[in-house]
Amino acid sequence: MRKTAAAPRVIRAKTVEGDRTQRYRNERAMAWMLVAVSLLLLLVTASGIVGMTTRDRWQHAERLFHAALAHIGSERAAFVRDACRGDEPLRQDVESLLAFELDAQAFMAASAFEIAIVSRSQA
Repeated sequence: MRKTAAAPRVIRAKTVEGDRTQRYRNERAMAWMLVAVSLLLLLVTASGIVGMTTRDRWQHAERLFHAALAHIGSERAAFVRDACRGDEPLRQDVESLLAFELDAQAFMAASAFEIAIVSRSQA
């Protein structure tokens, strides 16, 4: 039996840098995924903190709004100013709620006929 000559083997030379790049490709991808997940968790946490702050702020504004309803006229304005202690956005929120309350009371006090006349004249 005759032996056939084996095909010559081609050996590729690798550089140290190329070998390192090949070996650490998966680890590098995992590190980027860890960075992405960390940033996502940071954003979720930050939005939760902002959401809690916003919710607490609106609850405080609502409490001040209900307390201000007990006062009339200039007493109400003084109460809101003192209760907000220089927090201008909070004062504006409470005054906005009070304005909507006054509009709602005026709407409920008006008859349907009066509302229809006003809305027809504005159209």
